[in-house]
Amino acid sequence: MVGKENIKTCESCLKLVTCMIFNDISNAFFRHSDVFEEIDEWKRINSIPPPELTKRVSLSIAAMCEYFMIDSMKNFQSEDGEWASKTFPQATNQSITEHLKREVNELSNSKDSCDTSEAADCLLILLHHAHKNGYDLLSEAKSKFEINKKRKWGKPDKLGVVEHVID
Repeated sequence: MVGKENIKTCESCLKLVTCMIFNDISNAFFRHSDVFEEIDEWKRINSIPPPELTKRVSLSIAAMCEYFMIDSMKNFQSEDGEWASKTFPQATNQSITEHLKREVNELSNSKDSCDTSEAADCLLILLHHAHKNGYDLLSEAKSKFEINKKRKWGKPDKLGVVEHVID
């Protein structure tokens, strides 16, 4: 017997597909249409989909969420970059990185140990840098993360900073 959580996953899936169709976001939908066609068939015969289909639905939803998240980040990078280019037309790579240093310093010296406003400032400046130089910050961060996962890491220094070991 399939549990209620699997039924909820299927219901969520159908709601997501409805929203996607309504918003005409066809690219992500068509990449996973086979899964949703199977869901429609199970729904038509008023039966509960088998666990393996429910798992495929969950994976499809995760893939689509990633697609939308990446697309959303790219759009936000573009929006931030265009605004920054208009607002700071004189900005150079050097001035942008100097501004980033100042914001990192503010974050570091904040009385609030989790100053989200200063952290957001740092991100916005990085997005401006990425836009100005024509690269996708999220893609670069994902690539760098894969490199970091394969590295060996040393012991924390006196400030607690851990750096990768250089072979």
